[in-house]
Amino acid sequence: MIDYETYVGAVRSNARRLAEAAESAGFAAPVPSCPGWSVDELTLHIGRVMRLWTGVVAERATEPPDFAAAMTAAAPDGADRFRWVRRAGEDLADALAAAPEDTPVWTFAGPGTVRFWARRQAHEVTIHRYDAELADRRVGPLDTDLAADGVDEYFELLVLHPAAQAMRGEGETVHFHCTDRDVDWVAELTPTGLAARSRSADGDVSVRGTADAIMLAVWNRIGPDDPRLGVAGDRALLDRWRRLTSF
Repeated sequence: MIDYETYVGAVRSNARRLAEAAESAGFAAPVPSCPGWSVDELTLHIGRVMRLWTGVVAERATEPPDFAAAMTAAAPDGADRFRWVRRAGEDLADALAAAPEDTPVWTFAGPGTVRFWARRQAHEVTIHRYDAELADRRVGPLDTDLAADGVDEYFELLVLHPAAQAMRGEGETVHFHCTDRDVDWVAELTPTGLAARSRSADGDVSVRGTADAIMLAVWNRIGPDDPRLGVAGDRALLDRWRRLTSF
């Protein structure tokens, strides 16, 4: 299990790196891993997201926030935007550090604690840091233990996502296996929606790679032809899976 302080540190360090890469790339730079987005859209999104959850954590909120207001909030332009993103990361990390990890708060997975948001935002900011560095054409490594935890979190939350009910099939299975950590997941497309099982056998198509590569794969940041991944089995099924999880 990842300790709480590690999540908080990941939020802080990855937000700084994200802002640095975004500023280096410039607003107009496309973000290859987020089709249709430039650094402009990326920084707007992550700055607003971090401020949204800072409020939930700082206020110990037990009711859902106003998402529409948060995601349309005004943001500065020019160099101030990058300072705004850095400040958002610092404020979120500070709010998390100031809250005991078992503090009750609202989460979209039901009643939960501040630890949920430390974990969620550590992975959110890490993925978007990767996006910013990709836009800047200078990508740094992902921490292996955090990446493995990110794969676990992805599937734990995916089955709760509203889109999971639409992920239907006749029992087709997609297996994701981390080769450097003990993390395995099989996603099954059932007639009633998605089912996900950990520590399972191979599927109709399997995707193998190091934890960092699998985390990037499940978030559709890299595709099956990436040399960091080993793919065996039904490639058409994997393409279908990627379309179903393109949110």
